[in-house]
Amino acid sequence: MHPKHFSKHLQHDGIVAAIHDAEHKTTGQIRVVVSSKHTDDAVAAAQKEFLRLGMNQSPDRNGVLIFVAPRTSLPSSATRPSMRNAGRFSGGNWRTP
Repeated sequence: MHPKHFSKHLQHDGIVAAIHDAEHKTTGQIRVVVSSKHTDDAVAAAQKEFLRLGMNQSPDRNGVLIFVAPRTSLPSSATRPSMRNAGRFSGGNWRTP
């Protein structure tokens, strides 16, 4: 799906309000990125974006990036890893379970 077409269907004000509400309940920082690029590896692209945004330097190390890549080619469900196993950022490095 083209990112502009995808973005037109989002409820921007509702997303902003939900993030604002969630951030007031925690010290965490939440960011949402809709990638316009085609990528074969959305997890790697999200990790790169996380670093580019400096989210790895948040004071409490509890930043959350919601990375949407509508132009990503997904492998079959038999080979696609669970998002629970996508990894966790810690101390400048990504760890996988």
